Parts: sequence; C-alpha cells; structure tokens
Amino acid sequence: MFLTFQRWEAASPALQKKLKECPMQFHIEKMTCGGCVKHVTQAVATVDPSAKVEADTVARKITVTTTASRDAITQALAADGYEATAI
Repeated sequence: MFLTFQRWEAASPALQKKLKECPMQFHIEKMTCGGCVKHVTQAVATVDPSAKVEADTVARKITVTTTASRDAITQALAADGYEATAI
C-alpha cells in the first residue's frame, strides 16, 4: 500500500505579510492639521515603512494598518511628540 501526499508550499512572503496586517485606531489630541498628519505618518513609518495611515484631523483620529504592535506604534508617536490613545 502506498500513500500519496500533495506537496505543501508555504505562503509567499507578500501573502504572509498581508495575513499579519492588523488595522488599529488611535486618538491623537494634538493632531490638528496636515503638517501633523505628515509627522504622525513619518513616526509610524519608523516602525513599519509599509504601514498604511489614514487620518481624520477633525476627529483627531488615525487608522493604521500595520504588522507592528500597538505598543510599538504608540511609542513611536510619543517619541515624535504625539501622545496617542488606542480606540
């Protein structure tokens, strides 16, 4: 008796990264203008250069889709002078 197994292949690195991305939201009281959004986006990029940042200056809220941890994002924002509260 012989058993036949299908060959298993790991997901591509791009797919693995996509599976690990997680959206998270933060309230940033000091984010009031486009310049602030630029600085916040740059701070997030220091942790994850491929992160996606969507900002709402009226609500003072950002949505970050990233593979980085919530703590890492919060610390990067704080280091740039933007205290963030997870929503």
